Amino acid sequence: VYKRQVQFSSSTMQTQLWASLRATVWLFAALHGVKIECLATGRLKQFATGHGGATKDMMAAFLVKKHPEKFKIAPGGVLDLDSGHKKDDNAVDALHLYEWAVQTLKT
Repeated sequence: VYKRQVQFSSSTMQTQLWASLRATVWLFAALHGVKIECLATGRLKQFATGHGGATKDMMAAFLVKKHPEKFKIAPGGVLDLDSGHKKDDNAVDALHLYEWAVQTLKT
């Protein structure tokens, strides 16, 4: 299981909800022998773009730059050329996270 580590949030309820979700995922992983790796948001942005404070637009642009045969910039996100569906910023982050895991963990 790979996830982006969120370090700050804007409200107490968001923090409590995130902590509850994270605890549930970690408990499930521990009970089923799944290894957990955490990655700070800034480190993911650094990996994806070379800039730890990258914006959503920068993350999308670098995904397209890395894989121009698979993606292109479209209004409201990134267009997946294989499926024809748009990828929002969460999907873009997930794709960068997947690439980080493949390159970094190699397992």
